[in-house]
Amino acid sequence: MVAASQARVLAVRDLGFKRGERWIFRHLDFELRAGDFMALVGPSGVGKSTLLFCLCGFRRPDEGEVSLHLPG
Repeated sequence: MVAASQARVLAVRDLGFKRGERWIFRHLDFELRAGDFMALVGPSGVGKSTLLFCLCGFRRPDEGEVSLHLPG
């Protein structure tokens, strides 16, 4: 059994989103485990909010997947 602090909570695999014919981001892969944090930084217009909308399910990515695994 995996300890709760080591359990994968959020997994992003090969995530991509495009607006029209332009890719906003592509091939994103990362995992966050319980207790982890991540900072999204960058200038205006580079896709930070779009990524968050995809992670929350408010926008559907054009490729890849987002998986949420809640412990317990």
